[in-house]
Amino acid sequence: MLAAAVLALLVVLAGCSTSPPPVVGQAPTPAPAKPQLEPNPTQLRIGVDDLGIGFNVHRIADLTPTSRTTAALVLPSAFRVGTDGVRRPDTTVVTSAKVTSTRPYTVSYEIAPAAAWSDNAPIAAEDFVYLWQQMRSQPGVVDAAGYRAISDVRSRAGGKAVDVVFDRPYPAWPTLFDALLPAHLLKDAPGSWGGALQDNIPVSGGPYVIRLVDRIRGQVTLARNSVYWGTPGVPDQIVLQAADHASLIDRVRTGDVQATQFRSDSSDLTALDALAAGPPGAAGPLAVRTVPEASEVQLALRSDDGPLADPRVRRAVVSLLDRDALVAAGTGGGPASRLPADAFATAPSEPGYAPTLTSDSPARAPDPAAASALLTTAGYARGGDGRWSRDGRPLRLRLAAPPQVSPYGRLLGTVVAELNAAGVATTIVADSGANPFPAGRGPIPSSTGSAPATPSTPGPLTSSAVPGTTTTSPAPPSSIPTTTSTPGTTTSVPPIPKSDSDMAVADITVLALPVGGDRIADLDSIVGCPGRQAPTTSGGSPAVPRTTTASPPATTTTVAPGAPAPRPAGPTTAAAPTSTSPAPPPGGAGATTTPLDADGTPETSEALSVTGFCDPALQSVLDGASSGAIGEDTALALAEPLLWRATPVVPLFQAATTLVSPTGRTDVVVPPLGVSPFASANTWTPPARQAQANGDANN
Repeated sequence: MLAAAVLALLVVLAGCSTSPPPVVGQAPTPAPAKPQLEPNPTQLRIGVDDLGIGFNVHRIADLTPTSRTTAALVLPSAFRVGTDGVRRPDTTVVTSAKVTSTRPYTVSYEIAPAAAWSDNAPIAAEDFVYLWQQMRSQPGVVDAAGYRAISDVRSRAGGKAVDVVFDRPYPAWPTLFDALLPAHLLKDAPGSWGGALQDNIPVSGGPYVIRLVDRIRGQVTLARNSVYWGTPGVPDQIVLQAADHASLIDRVRTGDVQATQFRSDSSDLTALDALAAGPPGAAGPLAVRTVPEASEVQLALRSDDGPLADPRVRRAVVSLLDRDALVAAGTGGGPASRLPADAFATAPSEPGYAPTLTSDSPARAPDPAAASALLTTAGYARGGDGRWSRDGRPLRLRLAAPPQVSPYGRLLGTVVAELNAAGVATTIVADSGANPFPAGRGPIPSSTGSAPATPSTPGPLTSSAVPGTTTTSPAPPSSIPTTTSTPGTTTSVPPIPKSDSDMAVADITVLALPVGGDRIADLDSIVGCPGRQAPTTSGGSPAVPRTTTASPPATTTTVAPGAPAPRPAGPTTAAAPTSTSPAPPPGGAGATTTPLDADGTPETSEALSVTGFCDPALQSVLDGASSGAIGEDTALALAEPLLWRATPVVPLFQAATTLVSPTGRTDVVVPPLGVSPFASANTWTPPARQAQANGDANN
């Protein structure tokens, strides 16, 4: 009897010693990094042409078809786009999401009680707060405009409910809080926004977890998330396999991969046509389809500093570029060649697309005569060597492209050739990974003169930042900006920092910028004013204005459309211009911006948009449209002609990929715009179990 009582007491004590569940906001003990799978797991293999440089889909530098796929399978989202293209709440993550107040405009989210990260930390309000803070304070992010409209994010119900307060009505709120990130791991880690997700996503809030990223073999292995509270994925593993295009086509033909997606060119399409005319491979006949991407390849022109801050110089440079040649170079005759972009806010593949390119836009056709006139009025003169210069310094533009696969590298070379032929010198500061910069970042200006010095004798017009030249290695990314929190349930608005941007010192950057979401929000994110007001300066020391004294050029100064009247000659103190209207144009009568080194290196941009462009009149139109006070069509009718004249960005074409799969796989379909064709791979039926011949064993 006594022994039985002692045994019962031990059982009770053992039950009481169980560790309590983790507190919301507190990081629990991490779970094992590798999910333990059965020795011979089922495996779905998908071919891709590039793993990309990172997995943070909120960064323009990381946004690739591969990162879209991993985000869809690994990260939780408040809303998801269905097969019909309609955005609906993901009820495995939020059980309710609705507008609960109009004054102030408030959206309330109820987070599913069971929703948790794969290390058992709850998916909670802090994840909403973290994403909001980063999206409004980090440079080079995707679709920041909606997050900038948020004034507060409040936690309720122990972190399992969120009230998001906006500073105005914001009907596009369902587009926010996609791909939530694990705040409990990232919020206190310096540099985590750009660095922690470069080679992995440390935990999962979706049906799969990233088990291995092997960049040597070009593989990302996803394993079923054993603690996922929703419907389990069908395959045990999903492997994304990168290879060259010929290999990808052969692998899907032989059945080694079940589907593949890649950015094809004319030679790839010819090879696919030849296969279709011949006998089928082991996988059977192949279906070849085009998948338009939710991005337009554009030239982003630095408008807040450097030579292109003068709208006349910007228009002149655009007048020297042949958009048709750039489209041909960038698309390589692939499917994107059928999607030239002649509008800013609507993608060519979208219903209702119509060109908005104006007859007076410098982007309509090359016009060397107009470019020459504009450069002359801006104070430049063309010398006997054919180069444009002002005050003894050549007009030199810095060019950059992200380190991803084509079309960026091909485009960069064509831009260089066109500008050099017209007498504009160029320096390549980041060129699709051909030079040794850390992934995703071009060189940040140093305190010493780091730019190539002006040649004393005629030499090449283009220089590349390679070892041994005068361009220094980039500084490490800045820390995540400090934010303040109010005790209790309210988090204050994070400040806008002076943070180093990806390829921040480039005058022209080749980028794939988002389209296909909310048209006003997409446009506002690219050409809107940060915080909906112009930055105080464009440099690193906003408290110290620049002062310069310059003599007026010998030629008569005329003001370009959209430029203000020049100030009287004499000493001037002014912040660098941030738009086409509020500041005097550099090179006008009496006023110039002071160059930071012998080559006129622009400072790191304080603005958080990709161009630093800010036009108050345009911003008021975008604000009215985003709140519903102005109709979307009316707003775009006002905005697009202004942008074609000001050219802070120059649209080229909508990106597109080729999707190849056996015709027998009916689960492989062309998805709605912005959705990965492999986002539903968790529901696909994998091939029969087979030995891990490709090196994907559990260890």
